[in-house]
Amino acid sequence: MNIVYFTNYYSPQIGAASIYTEKIIQYLAKKGHKIIVLVRGSQTNPNHIRLGNKKDRSEEFHQNIRIWRSNPRIKHPYSAIFSHGENFITFIHKFRQSFRPHIIISQYHSFHLAPVFGALLARFFKIPHVVRSHDIFSPYYGKLQEKAPLLERVYLKTTAQLTFKSIKYTDLFFTTSSEHKMHLQSNSLFKKTCFKLHPNGIHIQDFIPVKSNQLKRKFNCKNLITYIGLLDIDLGIQYFIDSMVIINETQPLTHFLIIGMGKDKKYLEKYIIQKGIQKYIHILPPVIHSEIQFYVNNSDFCLGILTEDKLYRYCIPVKCVEYMACKKTFISTLISKDISFFNYKSNKTGITIANINTKEIAKQSLKLLRDIKYREELENNGYNLIQKNYNWDNLMSYFESEIINCLKKKCDNKC
Repeated sequence: MNIVYFTNYYSPQIGAASIYTEKIIQYLAKKGHKIIVLVRGSQTNPNHIRLGNKKDRSEEFHQNIRIWRSNPRIKHPYSAIFSHGENFITFIHKFRQSFRPHIIISQYHSFHLAPVFGALLARFFKIPHVVRSHDIFSPYYGKLQEKAPLLERVYLKTTAQLTFKSIKYTDLFFTTSSEHKMHLQSNSLFKKTCFKLHPNGIHIQDFIPVKSNQLKRKFNCKNLITYIGLLDIDLGIQYFIDSMVIINETQPLTHFLIIGMGKDKKYLEKYIIQKGIQKYIHILPPVIHSEIQFYVNNSDFCLGILTEDKLYRYCIPVKCVEYMACKKTFISTLISKDISFFNYKSNKTGITIANINTKEIAKQSLKLLRDIKYREELENNGYNLIQKNYNWDNLMSYFESEIINCLKKKCDNKC
């Protein structure tokens, strides 16, 4: 099967969206499908900067995978429109004679137009269009309206609405949580779209529970709490930093390890110094994906997300999947019940709080540090859930069979 895959995130970009898109593409390629990946150009790696000639590195080849990157000099956020538009035009002029696609797959995210141009290309060739959402699924732009200049706010709002409405022109839409699926199915705009569940799973052989105190010895601490991910204050890391002041009043040898990068790294570094707790908190640069389990396994428990954005109650943060695969529990604001409870019952896999409250965060953290039996119960529930429902090979086998069925016109509104 020939597949064209529109995406905003792909290697060398870091982050869960990039990692999982690449995992999907690599799995399909190993199964013998031929794929052209149309991705936004990235300035992360100088090798991916367009040089304006036929010998540039905008195009790459791997086994059954051909990657085409748009001009990386188109800056964010405007690359959301122009990068995918450029790739759409490039495919029509450069590839359509030599590569006749059977199906179009697009990555969904609120603020880029990959699924919009994916839908256009599918209509051009009169073939099915499949979309897979990574996490946030609808046009939420409240905080952006407060921060961005007027022109950019209008641009982001328009982009988000266009992307959301493009779901109408999708034959098969994969959501990552059951709440997300039910939410979209209830929208009368999407009556003809088939929705199915495909969560972000994990290669369970890559995340194995191994007890280690190596980092505790390095930092000379008794307890270690870890956050791995984007350094963005919208994800609430600063609230846990505030709670560390309270935690260390009764557990003075508790340290907080932050691993990642993002737009708010410098702000968080200053914030930690202002709180006077820099000796308890360590910010490390991003690590390669295979090294994440080392840091998780050295922790007592981990931090998910702390946000007042209610949309996250539909999400399954990848970091929480990775924590649980290593038999570690977590603290987070409300996320999907698919993953915060074992089989949707009362068996919790982590601690979720309805509203952000520094004292409550500290209280729950101290409970996890003191009550080892309770923490182990959550750890076992989470680990069993991952083993049962989130094995990536099983999830991808299902994904492949569903897109093949869609191609055979077996996908309908009764799914």
